[in-house]
Amino acid sequence: MKRLRINLSESAYEYLKKVKEENPELKINSSVIEKVIREHKSLETQNVIKKIENILTGIRLSSRTAEKNSWILFEMLNQYLCSKDEIQNHHRFIPSHKLKSVITEGAEKHIDDKLQKYRTAKIERLETHE
Repeated sequence: MKRLRINLSESAYEYLKKVKEENPELKINSSVIEKVIREHKSLETQNVIKKIENILTGIRLSSRTAEKNSWILFEMLNQYLCSKDEIQNHHRFIPSHKLKSVITEGAEKHIDDKLQKYRTAKIERLETHE
């Protein structure tokens, strides 16, 4: 336990007095000051948590936008590849679930295999750490 002699402004003193009145279980001034410090630390922690949540929300929204843009590019590329091969003179959009070029199918298979490999490796790493 450390001893501390402090001078307070009138408003700070009144605030501590108010806290003491609201918390009759706090009999001595040091208990009141400790309560205020604990609440301040808790408030700081809550502010940090809110900031982290905001950052994570931003990352989540950014990744959704990136995913959406990737799918748009994918559909456009598939349309281009299909129009070169199978529907040369048609100028309308045909989604990839209706018509896929051989290149698009190969790329999808390659990416699916690669992602499956990463997932398997991650699961194995997690299982070895348990």
